[in-house]
Amino acid sequence: MVTFIATLIIVVLALLAFALGLLLSLPKELRVAQSRVLQHPERQVAELISNLNLWHKWNPWLLHDPQSGSSEESAHHWNSHFFGKGRIESDKDIQGDSLHFMAEFKGVPSRVEMHWEEQDSETELTWKINGRLPWHQRWKQFKLQNQLKQDLQLGLLLVENQLAESPETFRIKFGNRVELAEVTGISQHFFGNFDEIGDYASEAFEQLFAKLTVSQQPQAPLTAFHKVDLISLTTECEFFIPLHEIEPGQEASHLPGGAFYRIDYYGAQRHLELVWNQALQHLQATGIRIDRSRPYLEEYLTDPKTTAEDAMHTVLYLPIK
Repeated sequence: MVTFIATLIIVVLALLAFALGLLLSLPKELRVAQSRVLQHPERQVAELISNLNLWHKWNPWLLHDPQSGSSEESAHHWNSHFFGKGRIESDKDIQGDSLHFMAEFKGVPSRVEMHWEEQDSETELTWKINGRLPWHQRWKQFKLQNQLKQDLQLGLLLVENQLAESPETFRIKFGNRVELAEVTGISQHFFGNFDEIGDYASEAFEQLFAKLTVSQQPQAPLTAFHKVDLISLTTECEFFIPLHEIEPGQEASHLPGGAFYRIDYYGAQRHLELVWNQALQHLQATGIRIDRSRPYLEEYLTDPKTTAEDAMHTVLYLPIK
């Protein structure tokens, strides 16, 4: 018996040593970079980036926790227990065509660089984050890189929007827990790549609305995402029109109800991928668990045929436990 226990302890210690060794062998550097070519001269880009009093308008991390940031003429800083902290001072961090500062993103101390370079009448703006992962966080490297990549893409989009003569609406309202009842309606299924879904959705909804009778009063249409594969960039979803009554000859479809976290987005639908990424990060940061047994819902409260692109109102419902 003693021999068995001793052997078991040795095996457990060997497995722990192997796991620790594997963890320590993982890359400790966290490097993320994103660039965007802006249709504006370098002078305008430099003026916007250098004006720390305007950083709160395009800092992507303040979307989640607006009260955590503060901007003034000589400094901009944020401190959120959800997403990290940082401070920029104009007298030492802005030098010529670049900006450098230290910050913490999702618990990882990092060095941040923004660099702008003019090309003809355009300007390429590059945003880099270089950090060093503690040994116990190295297993999260891929996930952190992907999250920060999406953050930087959103930040560059917001910078471009601020430079526009007429900035388009882009607003995310993080909501709260809601209870939805089971929904009945008619639907059309889709399986394919992300870049195919837009055109297919327009055609599918037109076909679904054409099936309605004069007496049927549809509710706001929606898309139910049953499966999403971020590696192959494919999705299995269902374009859905909720109805109070199903007429003879129509095939009824059903979506489960339950607890959801509601997020309202006001802006162009071409940015929905970025919005979804921020929505998932928000739930993760707040400790709310996703219920993967039910679909994610995307509800369209405005008609793209009669509504300006940046005036669209889309509601995201994330199934939660």
